[in-house]
Amino acid sequence: MTGAAFHWFSCLPVGSVPDWKTMKDLLKAHFVSMKKDFSVVELAQVRQKRDEKVDDFIVRFRNSYVRLARDMDPEDAIDMCVHGMQQH
Repeated sequence: MTGAAFHWFSCLPVGSVPDWKTMKDLLKAHFVSMKKDFSVVELAQVRQKRDEKVDDFIVRFRNSYVRLARDMDPEDAIDMCVHGMQQH
C-alpha cells in the first residue's frame, strides 16, 4: 500500500484485521465510500497549521488531493502542497 491507503492502514490498531477478507472489506468501506467532493480551489487553500509537523501536513494535503472531484496533474498538486507549507 502507498499514499492515503498506507496512512489509513498504519493507523489501524494492531491485531484489528484478522484476515484478508476483513482487510478487503475495511479498505472498500473506507475508500470506496469516500466522497470525491474536493475542488481544486479548496485544495489550493489547504495550508500547514502553525504547530503542524511537515509530515502531518503532507498527509493531510494528500488526503484532500485524493478527494478531488476531477483529475489534476500530480506535479501541480506538489507545487500547491509546497506553497501551502509554512516558510521557516
